[in-house]
Amino acid sequence: AVRVSRAGYPQRYTHATFTNRYRILGLKELKKAARASRKQRPVDVIVQVIAEKIDAWDNKGSKGANAAPATSKGKRKVVPAKEPVDLVAVGIQVGKTKVFLRRRAYEILEKLRSREMADAAIKIQCVARRYVAMKEYETAKWLILKLQSYARGKVAMKSTQEFREKKNATVIQAAYRKYAARKRYLAKIVVARWLQRVHRGRAGRK
Repeated sequence: AVRVSRAGYPQRYTHATFTNRYRILGLKELKKAARASRKQRPVDVIVQVIAEKIDAWDNKGSKGANAAPATSKGKRKVVPAKEPVDLVAVGIQVGKTKVFLRRRAYEILEKLRSREMADAAIKIQCVARRYVAMKEYETAKWLILKLQSYARGKVAMKSTQEFREKKNATVIQAAYRKYAARKRYLAKIVVARWLQRVHRGRAGRK
């Protein structure tokens, strides 16, 4: 371990610790490797993905200098085959039980991990805020439906009460008109009978 540290690999992790710490940088590749027919150790998959990311980080500033010449229209651009990244060049070594990192590789890894963790935290916050907003929306929707139901019930009760009052008033008016008509009818009968008696009496006296 002392010789490895002197060689420039001060950071070292066990395979399990390294996989658990940096698996966020290669979740898709780990899933693909788990479904593949040729099985690979998770640590090997993670190391290869991380090496490619570090190599891309190193070559990010030299894209302009190493850019390929533009091809003419109609010609298909030939994409060279992807070669495996040299682990020693990027500052990673995989031992039997541990993974060794150079200082610069470790710093780049921590930056990439921090970026992925920040993106994951933003996604979690987004999902949590969406959940809270949906719960608030459902609660507001339920309250609005309750208020609408209460208001409609009040309007329906008022309409029903007005209908009942109107119906009762009609029944009372019909009964009163019947009573008044019968009273007038009986009065007319009394007068008619009295006139008949008077007329019959006069006719009998003659």
